[in-house]
Amino acid sequence: MGWRCSKDRTPSMKRNSECLGPLWLCGPLDLGGTEKPSGSPLALLRRVAEASVDEQVRERAAACFNDHIKYRWRSWPDPFPLPAAEKDPIKTLIVPLVLSSANPTIHAHLRQALAIIGSHDFPRHWPALLPDLTSRLETAIEADDFASVNRVLDTLNSLLEKFCCNGKGPEPLRLDLKHCFDNFCDPLLKTVQIISGKINAAASNAGFEVVSKLSLLIEAQLLCFEMFYSLNFIDLPGFFVKPVDKWMDEFKNYLTVTDQLNELQSAVFENIGLYVKKTDQPFQDYFRPFVEEAVVVLLDDAKPLTVAAIKFLTLVGTSSHYNRLFSQDHVLRQITDKVVVRNMALSDDDEEVFRKDYIEFIRRDMDPKSRRMVTCQLLKAIARRSGLGRVSAMIRNLLALFAENPTTNWKYKDCAISLVLSFKTHPTPVVDFVSFFRSVIMPELQSRDVNSFPILKAGALKFFTKFWFRMPDMGLVGDVVRLLGSDANVVHSYAAIFIKKRLLLSDKRKRSPFARILPVLSKNLFEALKKRGSEENKYVMDCIVHFGTISESPCIVSATSVVISGFCENRKYPDRLFEAFDYLVTRSDLDWVSLVPALDVWILPSVRMMLDRHATEFFPYALWLFSRLMDYDTFKVPPPYKRLILDILNMLIVEALLDKNHMC
Repeated sequence: MGWRCSKDRTPSMKRNSECLGPLWLCGPLDLGGTEKPSGSPLALLRRVAEASVDEQVRERAAACFNDHIKYRWRSWPDPFPLPAAEKDPIKTLIVPLVLSSANPTIHAHLRQALAIIGSHDFPRHWPALLPDLTSRLETAIEADDFASVNRVLDTLNSLLEKFCCNGKGPEPLRLDLKHCFDNFCDPLLKTVQIISGKINAAASNAGFEVVSKLSLLIEAQLLCFEMFYSLNFIDLPGFFVKPVDKWMDEFKNYLTVTDQLNELQSAVFENIGLYVKKTDQPFQDYFRPFVEEAVVVLLDDAKPLTVAAIKFLTLVGTSSHYNRLFSQDHVLRQITDKVVVRNMALSDDDEEVFRKDYIEFIRRDMDPKSRRMVTCQLLKAIARRSGLGRVSAMIRNLLALFAENPTTNWKYKDCAISLVLSFKTHPTPVVDFVSFFRSVIMPELQSRDVNSFPILKAGALKFFTKFWFRMPDMGLVGDVVRLLGSDANVVHSYAAIFIKKRLLLSDKRKRSPFARILPVLSKNLFEALKKRGSEENKYVMDCIVHFGTISESPCIVSATSVVISGFCENRKYPDRLFEAFDYLVTRSDLDWVSLVPALDVWILPSVRMMLDRHATEFFPYALWLFSRLMDYDTFKVPPPYKRLILDILNMLIVEALLDKNHMC
């Protein structure tokens, strides 16, 4: 179980379409119409509670019950709210069912339904719920049954999540929050302290049973830390200010941890981050020893910091507490050397993803919440206070290390490229972009071996895509087209991304830089689709589709033929074929009548292929394409069109007869 807490999270309320339930249980649940939905949620819940009923029936009953609760519990705006007489029995029955259900599907549906009920009724219209759950929690802890403890904590967590999903919170929500403070803050602290003691005892032992129990204990503590976050999100309550030293002592236990406790460490930094944002005097007094004794120690650890820890340091760097941590030069040097460089470098896992899953690598590479991007934010926070000199020196040092031994130290060059990219929007350039481009980026783009240092080539392409408009015309378009031949999926994907962007942003008044190399470009793009893992590469196909932006008349004819022939030969992407043709037609001002004879040769067989294969999902595309050609053709219907029209009419007649027989 991962750390799920963040200020912008929202409880999952997505409808589960695979579990709409049998009609004989609850009738059609069409909540968009005016007909009152049939079936009783209470009856459904009772069916779920019957252990003798078939498991699949109980699962579907739970799904239907969840749907009823989702759309009918609230009195407004639903036209058919649940009657009040049903609500109290449902509240009585659902809690023990959620806590006792061993079936994960049933448990998930009931937990979600309970969270929905709680978001409306807890605690004002359900004051007995929190004391009941607290009592169950204490009983489970006394019995040392942490499977049950975690079920209770998970239920409590789902109820408290609403406090960190509503900004500063309206007044009624604050009243609900006060009820939770009064009834649950003390039990929560005691639970955290008990679990910490058990984790320390379990972590010092070995064996399968101990590892299994430690996993349950970590999950329990994560849930407690999530609830702490929820209760502190709107405001810093007085209850947590008074025993702040006790909470901080608990948090400090997890700052220097083993791999097993990394998730707890992330949760700690999320929670401490809330306190850094506050200006309350009690925490200001506690801040210095916490940072100096815990965070600085963490900087000396040989392992990379978690994303949450880096975010915490960034938060400190942008807050009024900056001087408490970043004022000393040796601390800054530790941060830049042990945090920034170490976390900007690709990990072994990143390299594995680069080789095996190019889509995931590109997603991570562009994700602003990734480890590398979060590390860049930390460096920016430092640069705002101490200037860009340290950053520029880091980049020069990284490039010098690469120059010493390029084969071994290639990661340093990748770090330097990523650092420059991260400061692309900074008002003051961190390097001279043209000089950096000539000395660092161009050698990778112009390398004759398209498969050497693929990660560096991917970084160079990413840099060129971001800054090509700043660079003088160096004739590198052909080099990018050549990189489409790289065996690395990420490299030819980034090359396709650059080409598409350049196609879309090219000046229409000037000759396209791709016009003279169109045959090579088209060949390399379709060859890229044959690379292992890139058979359905969306970046390459998007690039092909946008050939229509090459607006010169000779090129548009070639582009049209290339796109159609390429897709027809692959026979795997008919939808993209139609999309490409539509783009070509709508983006050009050519005399299409002169092109129709050539296009007929390519397109009509493709349309016939769709009809012969009875690929019904492509019939609308095929017929649209057919009508387009008819619009541009002569007033007389050519023989190939006559045959195709007859085939279409025959197909429609057969479909109509089949439908009629089916109705009979």
